[in-house]
Amino acid sequence: MDYQNDEVIWRAHWRLMFDVICSVPRMQQEITIWQTNTPTSGPFQRLAYQIKTLAPTNMNGVAFGPDYVQLIDGFIEYQTDLDQDIRALISNAGLPSPEELGTTSEFIGGENIYIRADISLGEGGSLRDYPVFFFPQNEAYGVQLRETFDGVHQAHWGISNQVHVPQRVFSLEKVDVRHRLRVRQGRESGVDLFNTYCDNTPLDILITSASHDFAPGGQTFYLGCLPHEGMNFIGEIYCLEFDPNNSCVACPRPAVIEPRDR
Repeated sequence: MDYQNDEVIWRAHWRLMFDVICSVPRMQQEITIWQTNTPTSGPFQRLAYQIKTLAPTNMNGVAFGPDYVQLIDGFIEYQTDLDQDIRALISNAGLPSPEELGTTSEFIGGENIYIRADISLGEGGSLRDYPVFFFPQNEAYGVQLRETFDGVHQAHWGISNQVHVPQRVFSLEKVDVRHRLRVRQGRESGVDLFNTYCDNTPLDILITSASHDFAPGGQTFYLGCLPHEGMNFIGEIYCLEFDPNNSCVACPRPAVIEPRDR
């Protein structure tokens, strides 16, 4: 969002990061406040920063390995109030709080949504949906990342009632080995596109819209669950990052421990 006061215009960025370190799960929420009207000749100015760990509010079918969470038809639920956290952060920075905070995630430098998840699938039948991540929006569909397996793997991504299913499917050397799903939204030749990858291999390029709305107030989101569809995850989740502005392309990724032998 943007806010202007006494010639200072600022924008709040946030992202969610999940990993497991020495069998301890960690969901971190990062918020940064940057001045957006910095003079051309002056430095970019960050006005405030906060990173905190969110405690799970519910867990089901969960076990932890050294660097992964194993979900056995299970999920982890988290709650956050980004509106409240942003207001507290700008207040601590000495900035006045506006009556309303913006709820729209807009592209920055041509970049917008970014999500990445390192996962491995467990046995779930011949045709199975594997829900990886859900974050609510004003639209019922919300943000969804999932994978399906029916002899071959296929990524599914949805946001703002836009459902993107890459036409290219993929296979792995083993069904249940670790791999990475990644979606990034960028602007090329004036067109907003979603690029979907497995590891570093592109699966599809899909046209999308540049802005996405997120409801203000408290939010409940899930690792390994699509609550409206009653589906949970089977397998392991090693790490996940969701950045609705792709505002930290060069930021350090969650620490990765050598994968266990399977």
